[in-house]
Amino acid sequence: MQFYLKNEFGQVKTFHVGFSWKVLFFGPLVPLFQGEIIDTFLVGFFWLTGLGIIPVAFIYNGHRIKKYVDKGFRPLNKATRNYLASKNMIVEILED
Repeated sequence: MQFYLKNEFGQVKTFHVGFSWKVLFFGPLVPLFQGEIIDTFLVGFFWLTGLGIIPVAFIYNGHRIKKYVDKGFRPLNKATRNYLASKNMIVEILED
């Protein structure tokens, strides 16, 4: 399932929910191409040391959504707002 978050400057980000198949197969390349340098090092550490890329793949998408919500991104629609509210992330919606 995809969700869209938007900040007050009009920048829209697309997010997936649940298990990250991209992180499972491509590891640190995923956050690298998304421009998230710190996450690249964290995922790379778990991937290279063998500490468990599978747990990272389970939490990566939720971590990314939470990070952007903390940066001020808000949902574009009520379905996204309802999902994020059910996960106790946010409760407000950004109007166009």
